Amino acid sequence: MRGIGMAVKALVGSLGLPPWVVGVFFMLVLFAIFSQLKKGVPAARGRGLIVRAAVADVRQRPVLEKQALDIVWDDPGGLYAVAQECLRREARGTAEKAIARLKELGAMPDHARSLEEQLTGRRSMNLGAELVAIRNMIENGLYDMARARLARAREAFPEEEALTELAAQLPAQGSANDQG
Repeated sequence: MRGIGMAVKALVGSLGLPPWVVGVFFMLVLFAIFSQLKKGVPAARGRGLIVRAAVADVRQRPVLEKQALDIVWDDPGGLYAVAQECLRREARGTAEKAIARLKELGAMPDHARSLEEQLTGRRSMNLGAELVAIRNMIENGLYDMARARLARAREAFPEEEALTELAAQLPAQGSANDQG
């Protein structure tokens, strides 16, 4: 500790600052660190309540899950943490509420989409990627695979004309050229 004190004295002396400035600076740094640590507390409490709810009595689960949501309701990071824990613990209703609130806040859109994909079990489709993949399948003679992928893409993008054009490029079902 003596070395630190001497270093602080040398720094204060070289900068020409009064010694109390170092104390104020040190307190500001501690305050900044504490405020950052404090931000994670609601998320940890909400996550902990979801963990408790998973092993609690059936009548207590909704109460604990509601408390968890109440704690993190306006905290996007906390909502994300609670939604993740809900998906892990199969508390799908609470996960849906957390994801809906996260979307409502407009914060962390990529995380909200990822959570929603986990919840529904379906990946969101990218139209451009689907068009390229289907074209490649058609060019390589993988017609059955192209038909299946085209059907999934049409479900996601029912009004897309490019998908209709690709469907016209496919030979009739059961064609002799079909390698898929």
